[in-house]
Amino acid sequence: MDALIELKNVTVKFPVKPSFIDVLKGKPQRVVHAVNGVDLTVMPGEIIALVGESGSGKTTLGKAINALHPSEVVGGTICFEGEPIFGTDGKLKPGYREKVAMIFQDPYQSLNPKQTIEKIVAEPLMIQQKNLSRDKMRASVVTALEQAGLTPGESFLNRYPHELSGGQRQRVVIAGALIVKPKLIIADEPVSMLDVSIRSEILKLLMELRERQQIAYLFITHDIALAWAIADKIAVMYLGTILEYGSAENVIQSPKNPYTQALIEIMPKMKMRRSEKRALLTGEMPDPIDLPKGCVFQSRCPRAADGCMHEKPKLTLVGEAHYSVCECQLEEMRVNE
Repeated sequence: MDALIELKNVTVKFPVKPSFIDVLKGKPQRVVHAVNGVDLTVMPGEIIALVGESGSGKTTLGKAINALHPSEVVGGTICFEGEPIFGTDGKLKPGYREKVAMIFQDPYQSLNPKQTIEKIVAEPLMIQQKNLSRDKMRASVVTALEQAGLTPGESFLNRYPHELSGGQRQRVVIAGALIVKPKLIIADEPVSMLDVSIRSEILKLLMELRERQQIAYLFITHDIALAWAIADKIAVMYLGTILEYGSAENVIQSPKNPYTQALIEIMPKMKMRRSEKRALLTGEMPDPIDLPKGCVFQSRCPRAADGCMHEKPKLTLVGEAHYSVCECQLEEMRVNE
């Protein structure tokens, strides 16, 4: 089966506005290294979870795939169904926005409070199919709303976002993504702003849509336990770099990277000995403007060696379809009284 989307050495660098002193001294332009050489492949109907702390570059990578960043800040190659999404002129190829949609984290801010639900959901289709009649447009909106679990769809058309609950708002966001019939949905923390009782309903809906329509997902989350529950594969990201990648089962049951192991350590546990303390990472994530030489995780890694300070490790095969930049163990981080 051919890949739906394939990333090769993708980078995202945002220029930093120089200060007056920097200009006078003629200092070179500084950049924020948000994403650094990411390789990733998503197959049709597959769910890949992108896991990491806040500031690790997950959302930036998702926006790069969705072509929401200017092409000049994105390096590397992003191919959709075997073809680069940008032409030689740097412009996005026609039709791409119909195939890739994005669900944002906050349903309270991603909906225009001055527009009706009908206008909000119809907007992507209005942009892509400008000659569609009003009746067909409304029929498509109703279908998308009902696919997202808002039934009957007609009863929501003339309502406004403030008249809906948080779960209903997120369903409206999902309907807006579904109306263009995408092949890939980038879901950026789609349930983190919702009550626990609503989260399972939204997740169940996303899984049902995958089964019915073979939609692939890039699921962005900081919750590795949630990633384990829903994803086929997990990519662990830190400071714009993927440190470990493989099937959800392999990554969770046999983690090879210390950062992955540290994320797993803070997962809820049914039983824990009184003498056992969770192994928590110390220190802060380095400045993405001034990346460390060698491994990006070296400053917080409990097993960092001299080689980690000077050589940047590459993802290597450590098991069946399981990749990691190293195979250190986390035993020294576990503390007992």
